[in-house]
Amino acid sequence: MEALPDRKGQDRFIGTPLAQVLGIILALFLGIMFMLTGLYEMFCLPMLIGIAMYVIPKVLGVKNTKVLLAAGVVYLVAISCVGGLIVSPALVDANSDIGLIDQDDFSNASITSLGGGFYDVEVEYTGTGTEVNFYYGDVSILYFYEAGTASAKKIAMSEISGIYTAQNVNLGDSELRYFRFKAMNGSDVVNSTNDVFHTGTMSDSDLKIFALEGNLYFVGVNLMFVYFLVIIFSYISRKSLDNTRERMEREGRLYPQGYGRCKECGSLVLPGETCCRKCGAFIEVPDIITSAPAEEDMECSECGAVVSADATECPRCGASFDSDDGTGTSASSDELMECSECGAVVSADATECPNCGEKFESDDDS
Repeated sequence: MEALPDRKGQDRFIGTPLAQVLGIILALFLGIMFMLTGLYEMFCLPMLIGIAMYVIPKVLGVKNTKVLLAAGVVYLVAISCVGGLIVSPALVDANSDIGLIDQDDFSNASITSLGGGFYDVEVEYTGTGTEVNFYYGDVSILYFYEAGTASAKKIAMSEISGIYTAQNVNLGDSELRYFRFKAMNGSDVVNSTNDVFHTGTMSDSDLKIFALEGNLYFVGVNLMFVYFLVIIFSYISRKSLDNTRERMEREGRLYPQGYGRCKECGSLVLPGETCCRKCGAFIEVPDIITSAPAEEDMECSECGAVVSADATECPRCGASFDSDDGTGTSASSDELMECSECGAVVSADATECPNCGEKFESDDDS
């Protein structure tokens, strides 16, 4: 038979500083791997990952809302830095060399600066298309392996001996742009190249800042928005539950936190119960909600425990109750008084306080 897992050991680990740090690190790792694998384009999956990044630290004992919010900021910055400073710039560098175009009957492409952001563009085409067009446009956002692009402008290229040229094209120098070549037969696309990035005179630092801004926006909107939303809703729900619990505690309908379980076996205990339903142990009523016993309860004359009116013996001290005449070691009468020394509520006919031992003077002695 397979041995059961050591639940006590797991419970002792959960909530420790090490477990909480581990939970935050695991959530960060999940977020980074989610972006690196390109799964962010799958419908609804970013929302599920955002929720998972909240659940993992919670399971490992992170309960403080401020800590979760601070961790969310760390997630946002760290994941965005991976995309903006490493992944996205590498994507641009790998696809910004026009000389690498050698596909789908296009080859030997070149771009020549004329100054002021204007360029001459050439490409050799050997396919069956009757015309070749040059398309270019702005890159509006970079995030990990993707680029958000604006609508492309089209320039018809002139042809001499299989060499197609577009002259005086305003590609700009300080903006990140993309372009491609397309061969057409009427309205049909016959051949097309992949997009190529044009950085002009944009420096590496400018490119990384642009990519970092794009990644911060994309990660924040698509991943971390859900994370922060879950934190806010859970905080509001928890506050509402705490207020409800506080009201029920004031009304005596629920024990205060830390008192609602049997000290012997840990079973749940409700107000009004004098014995544990599982192990039978006597239930100590917390001082914070101790009040005069209800009409259906009575107090043991030996130890002062509040017990049910139909009990035959005290669950705390074992004293037997006489149900017929209320004499001997029975519970006290319905009339109660307060001990002048300790404030304990005792029977009006008691001769001694079961709590502090103070002797009471009877009416006959006076």
